[in-house]
Amino acid sequence: MGLQEMPYHEAFDAACCMDAMEFVFPEDWPLVLDNLYRAIKPDGYLYFTVELADEQEVEDAFIAGQKLGLPVVLGEWAHKGGYHCYPKIGQVKEWVRLARFELIDETIGDEYHHFLVRKQLVF
Repeated sequence: MGLQEMPYHEAFDAACCMDAMEFVFPEDWPLVLDNLYRAIKPDGYLYFTVELADEQEVEDAFIAGQKLGLPVVLGEWAHKGGYHCYPKIGQVKEWVRLARFELIDETIGDEYHHFLVRKQLVF
């Protein structure tokens, strides 16, 4: 079962998703965050990481993917026999907001952007 198929409903006090979101297609980010939101109990927390990459390398990967005829968007790295997605951090924050999470803290370290968010209570 992948992050896109999580069936849980308010089953966990918190969730941790490390070194995994780079394998999620950009169009699936909202679904994955919605699934994580649903799986966490009210007022629960989610910690996740977003792998960082050099902007020039991301642009080069996009061009290489296009030359191979791959249906990539900027940020996707699919030309070397594997897949990674490096979304812009501003886009990640927007997906977090749309999923109704409250951003509690963020930091950069070890080539990752670290996020701590809380499930907002909706009345």
